[in-house]
Amino acid sequence: MTAERDEIVLKDQVLERLRTVIDPDLHRDIVSLKFVKNLHIDYTQGSVSMDLQLTTPACPVKDKFVEEIDHKLKDIGWVSSVNVTLTAQQNRRSSMEGQASSLTNVSFVLLIASCKGGVGKSSIAVNLAYMLSMMGAKVGLCDADVYGPSLGYQVPLREKVKGTPAGNMSPLEHKGVKLMSYGYLRPGDFAALRGPLASGMVKQMLTMTEWGDLDYLIVDMPPGTGDIHMTVAQSIKANAALMVTTPQQLSLVDVEKGVRVFNQLNIPTVGVIENMSYFVCDGCDKKHEIFQRGDTRIITDGYGIKHYFRLPLAPEFSRPVMEGSGKEANDEGLVFPYVLGHSDSDPLWKELRRTADVVARELSASRFGKKTPEVFIGEDNEVVLVTRRPIEASTEGDTNKNSKENTDGETNGHVEKPSSNQKEEGKKGDTKERANGEGREGEGGDDLFGGAGYGDAGGGGGGAFDDAEETLTAPARVVRLGCRCAECIDEWTGQTRLNPKKVPHSVKAEKVTPTGNYAVTIIWTDGHSSLMSFAALERVMRTHAEKTAAKGCLADPALEW
Repeated sequence: MTAERDEIVLKDQVLERLRTVIDPDLHRDIVSLKFVKNLHIDYTQGSVSMDLQLTTPACPVKDKFVEEIDHKLKDIGWVSSVNVTLTAQQNRRSSMEGQASSLTNVSFVLLIASCKGGVGKSSIAVNLAYMLSMMGAKVGLCDADVYGPSLGYQVPLREKVKGTPAGNMSPLEHKGVKLMSYGYLRPGDFAALRGPLASGMVKQMLTMTEWGDLDYLIVDMPPGTGDIHMTVAQSIKANAALMVTTPQQLSLVDVEKGVRVFNQLNIPTVGVIENMSYFVCDGCDKKHEIFQRGDTRIITDGYGIKHYFRLPLAPEFSRPVMEGSGKEANDEGLVFPYVLGHSDSDPLWKELRRTADVVARELSASRFGKKTPEVFIGEDNEVVLVTRRPIEASTEGDTNKNSKENTDGETNGHVEKPSSNQKEEGKKGDTKERANGEGREGEGGDDLFGGAGYGDAGGGGGGAFDDAEETLTAPARVVRLGCRCAECIDEWTGQTRLNPKKVPHSVKAEKVTPTGNYAVTIIWTDGHSSLMSFAALERVMRTHAEKTAAKGCLADPALEW
């Protein structure tokens, strides 16, 4: 019994230190997330070994995890050796209704899209796929542009696509990335097809290609928005989209339309890439912007897209192959694509790596831990926003203090807990619908030493993070006047087009529905539909709260704006 108690004490010491290692995206410690597997302790040797099961093998902070675990465990007096084996969770898609069998072992599907041709979308799709592969992920790339397939030009291969006994297709493979394109199926041919036939061909390439086990399937979408986009959305469960543009206002306006289309298809846009944004002078290393940039606030503020990447102009990026040598060279001594022939000393390579880092983190956070705000229709014709932000778990003293404040009925200005009536109103009928979405934490069992994983029942402890709720409210008309859609705000100048006098004081929100994981769509009684990001909605409500506080009393909604 003494030996068993000693083992428990040692285990508790190790777990206590591991609880101080926080995932920067999920905002929880690695123990409560059940990332810790197969923990073994040898006190006589002073060694600790464990598996760290991450959400993706392309996790950009995995080396930092290992370094921090090693440092913190060696702070324990008897620990002299730490061995961490990195693994990744297997995320199956077979439970999704209507999912093609060839995609059941694909963890994430990312669409690379643009509404204009010639912005470098295909080059970015290819290089992003290979960058994720270089980060340790299993990646596939499907060229969905049957009218102008470019994958065969950027990754020229001699092999031909072969069929399988099951009647499907085997993808080609180059440097560990699986590839499929109409250009490989019929090299040099062109596709003069009507919309339904072209869409059917894309569906076949996606669902009849035996992709096998993949962490990411990158789909290079054709320009614009049309039948193929609808087909892809209906055929596969895409997790996110990444939009590509160039530094002109016209291109940004088209990107906005693309974001709206993906919103309607319930596919969130995780970021926008501005390609050919600037060039770096080889003589002075100064950045020069040769194009007039558009107002990016249309995208970042209007749709709550916080990741906006600017890629420098590089002549080599447009070439399908480049001269090189070494283990990455093919038979002719040529290296392709771009990221395989460059390193982190290259500005474009570094931006592509940063883009891949963000994509990997956003996709994992959206599935395993990201909690979106909650929006519903409250009492007195108000729109209610409940934000959730990670904060460190409160101490006992802080908890008591908060309890006392709540008991006394005090609130901090406009911030208050939603009343029971508001919550009930938010649950009733179509006109009281909530927009709510919550991520799910990592999975695993409770047997720490058996390999199933360990997690605290409460999801916290030690350095774990809780979610702080803050409730904001604003009259329906205030929110309606804060809409920044193309009908209300000029796409070119950013000036307000909406005449407040034409919005009735009695306007109400009829329905609130989630759109992606960063916005809501609000249907109004005046016939208008507003797509508002959570960030934009929060700004409107905070501005209203500041005006109300300045007046020293509740503002009359009829007098607002």
